[in-house]
Amino acid sequence: MSLALKFQNLAFKLLAKFDERTVGVDSIQLEQISVSFNPTTGENEPGTAVFFNLVGVVVAFSRKYTNAISTNGNVIQAGDQLLKVDSTIEPKMGDKVLLDGLKYSIVSINLSRYTNRTILYIVHLRR
Repeated sequence: MSLALKFQNLAFKLLAKFDERTVGVDSIQLEQISVSFNPTTGENEPGTAVFFNLVGVVVAFSRKYTNAISTNGNVIQAGDQLLKVDSTIEPKMGDKVLLDGLKYSIVSINLSRYTNRTILYIVHLRR
């Protein structure tokens, strides 16, 4: 096992062991909705939502960054959040993130990689 993989596994274990959030109250969940093509209507139709619990941290953007340009070229708006989660589940554009019961849309996704291995996802969220 590579050293990077050992450190990644250690980080996952530590995050899971020392996570102080209350389940269902302070949870971070990813909502993915499958889309299937309906040949009768000729349109994509949303399927059932599937929820995944994520391990990570949420950081609010400072007010001084409101209306500033983020690293992806997106404008940071008041109330935007920055989510850093482990790489066990890959968030995709179009997914929703539930933080403390509030639903956020994904504005952008950055990967943090080391030795061709994704360590974590950095996700810009907006309500």
